[in-house]
Amino acid sequence: MPFFLLSILLQVACLVHAVRTGRDRIWIYVIIIGSMIGCLAYLIVELVPAMASSRGAQRARKSVAKTFDPTKDLRQHARAMTINNSVGNVIAFAEECLQTGHHNEAIDAAQNARKGLFLHDPNLLQVLAKAQFAAGRYQDARQTLDELIAANPDFKSADSHLLYARSLEALGELAAAKTEFAALSQYYPGPVAKLAYARLLRKLGETAEAKVLLDDLLLGAEHAPSFYRQQYKEELKAVRDLRSSL
Repeated sequence: MPFFLLSILLQVACLVHAVRTGRDRIWIYVIIIGSMIGCLAYLIVELVPAMASSRGAQRARKSVAKTFDPTKDLRQHARAMTINNSVGNVIAFAEECLQTGHHNEAIDAAQNARKGLFLHDPNLLQVLAKAQFAAGRYQDARQTLDELIAANPDFKSADSHLLYARSLEALGELAAAKTEFAALSQYYPGPVAKLAYARLLRKLGETAEAKVLLDDLLLGAEHAPSFYRQQYKEELKAVRDLRSSL
């Protein structure tokens, strides 16, 4: 492509971006008058910092850091918990333990924090149940969630509801699990709960109902914004794979 045409296309792209994103109007003149130099200045000053601070860039940097030092965050949270053994620090430590596969450490930290006013703290009980489930202690997870609701009847958490349904399924209480998944599918955001519900329906031999649920998920994904399909890329692939197997 001739350099002149490339310069024109780059100018047009930068102008459109500057106008649509509400950048300072001075950039319009810089891009037009400065040509390639003006475009490069716009990219360096405006776009590069914005891209570097985006969620995607932050996730990428965190992923790279995890690769080279996978326990860095865990050590930082453990240090923070040692300095101030607050419930918030304990929960942050337990969540990081779950991310790194240290399930028993998460359980111990959450259990040890259950004292006094925080004996029935809903957020503490929630992370405890998550850790118990991750460790394969499904009955303990169920009991913890039962205790959470009994002590905090007004506490609402879609994730805890999903964890409760999964605990029932893992314990072989499929009828009760089906009831919970049916309720979850009415309000849980994204395809995760409906996918789990469809898998349970297949396990129960109710393939017709599972197909309807999966078809609804796929249809909804087709009409959803692109960021939705990107965010749930793996789950939607699992939906398509499950649907094709029925």
